Amino acid sequence: CKNGGKLLLRSFCQCPSDFYGTFCQHLSQNRSCGRIMHGAWMESDCNICRCYDGLFHCIP
Repeated sequence: CKNGGKLLLRSFCQCPSDFYGTFCQHLSQNRSCGRIMHGAWMESDCNICRCYDGLFHCIP
């Protein structure tokens, strides 16, 4: 894990609040996704998505 993230269960990184990503490699700038606020979850086309720094990250 990068940027002070903690390895959990030998597989996942728990990131500090200012970072996100698989390895805590992205700096969070708290940008919204249009009307959807940073950090908010929403449903889209049968996926659940979360807004991070102006981009949606979806789980199928």
